[in-house]
Amino acid sequence: MAKRLFAHGLLRFVPPRHGRRHRRLWPHGLLRHYGRTHGAGIIAGRGVGIVTVGGQPASRRILLVDRSNFQVCRSVWSNESGNYLFDYLDTAREYLIIALDHKRQYEPVAYDYVRPVEDTP
Repeated sequence: MAKRLFAHGLLRFVPPRHGRRHRRLWPHGLLRHYGRTHGAGIIAGRGVGIVTVGGQPASRRILLVDRSNFQVCRSVWSNESGNYLFDYLDTAREYLIIALDHKRQYEPVAYDYVRPVEDTP
């Protein structure tokens, strides 16, 4: 009989809670699905919808809120020139857009009842 370092049954294999790793056939993030807000529409902050702070373009956080249940469905940061884009939206839904100032110099700015438009190349 072989000598054991540990008593029988003391060490046992426990599988990880998350299971085994998934093997993907496509790169992560290639296929995006946003549930109920999924569609072919866009809301873009370009030109008139540009994010400005003190009259100058700025990078700030933009929240997209679904008007039917008032839950945040997306969140993006505008780039340094103040442009932002929400894509793959349902054109039948209405949204509330809120721009937040993380530096706490200005109050949030909101645009209500915004509908996405079809993105045509």
